[in-house]
Order: sequence, then C-alpha cells, then structure tokens
Amino acid sequence: MIERAYRLVQWALLGSAGILVLNALFCMFIGYGPNILVFFAATMGLAASGIILVVLSVAPPTKHKLITTAIALSVGVGAIFARGQLTMLGARLFFLTRRAELEAFVSDLLAYGRIWEMCDGKRYFKELNGELITYEAPPLDASQPTPTRSFLYYRDVLARDSIDEETYESFRHRLQDIKLISVEVHEQYVAFVYDGMLDNLIGYVYVRSGNPPSPGVEFVDSTMLVALKSLGRGWYFFATT
Repeated sequence: MIERAYRLVQWALLGSAGILVLNALFCMFIGYGPNILVFFAATMGLAASGIILVVLSVAPPTKHKLITTAIALSVGVGAIFARGQLTMLGARLFFLTRRAELEAFVSDLLAYGRIWEMCDGKRYFKELNGELITYEAPPLDASQPTPTRSFLYYRDVLARDSIDEETYESFRHRLQDIKLISVEVHEQYVAFVYDGMLDNLIGYVYVRSGNPPSPGVEFVDSTMLVALKSLGRGWYFFATT
C-alpha cells in the first residue's frame, strides 16, 4: 500500500513539475489570468507532493526509494529555477508566431499617423490618444452625474483627431487578434503591451531610432523600464515597474 502511494505521489510531483515547465513556455498563449492560476496550483501541488514523497521515502527507507526521491525532487527544484529562462523562451516563441503581423501593424500605424495611443477596448479603462474613452453615447442631460462623466465618447475623440472609424476598428481588432492589449507610438519606438498588474507591464517594443531605451527611463503608461531583451531586427521584449 505504501509502495503504491509512493509511486502515485512521485508521479504527482513529476506531473506538477511538467505543468510548471509547460506553463512557463506557453503562459503568454493561455493568458495572464489563467497563467497565474495554473502556476499557483502547480506550485502548491509540487510543494505538497514533495513533502509527502519525503515522508513516504523513509517509511520504510530503501536505497531505491531514496535515489528515486532525490531524482524527483531535483526535477521539481530544476523546474522552479528554470522558470525564468523558460518564460523568456515562451515570450520569444509568442513573438515569433506574430512577428509578421506586428511588423505590418507598425507599418500601418506609422503610415496612418493619426493614432499614437490606443487599446483593444476589452477592459473597463479604454484609452485613445491620451483620453479615457467610453463606447456608450453620453446622456442628453450632461448636468446629471453619471459614471462616464470623466470619460470622453470615443466618436468625439475620433472626430477631434480626424480618425476614420473603420480604420480605428480595424486596428482595434488587430490588437485583439494578436492578443495584445494596447499600443503606443513614440518618436523613438512603438510599444505593444501584452498585459500586467498595476504598473508591472510586459510587452514588445519596436525601436525606430536604432537606439533602444535604457532601463530606468519612463516608458509606456508612465511606468519605469526595468528589462529589455533583444528579439532581433529592432524588436525587444520589455518589462516595466
């Protein structure tokens, strides 16, 4: 009975380690929220199975169980320590599957020249050219308090900046298809935000000037750039805080 339980827990530990590895490699494909849940569940599973495995390996201890326990624990620890490198590899893989679309998107944004900041429109806070916008038409009586008082109606911003609505919608849906939440166009670069929590953002940036920004400077959404990894041909993966 103990031997059977030992084997089951051993497989549970190896399975949790495998999930951690796959989660790191494909986290950007499954999304920010699901990635956190999977990481938490796999980490808890790894810790619990590791503790149980150590207990079972000494009840009673045998040379074979001690060796296999050490190997299983090494695999689990290795999965944890390799997560950073695997996550970066996953970010590179995510980018490579979208490089052509991103390069075409940058070209079209620069050619159009009237949109310098926009989001995919799927979150509560939506932005367009420096304004918080809403897709709901304003009430007829503007003197009445409403939750959208601090927002501008998006068609008013489109008209103000001479943006064609069909072009705007096309760009917005392209962001959704690529699975990026926003884009900012600057003189030196074009930055696409993947996701993040508060001011801890990650994404991809195309450097127009040939000189990438240095860590510590102000970057997208008034955050501070803390990491920049080259992806080739002027593209970088970035992280902010």
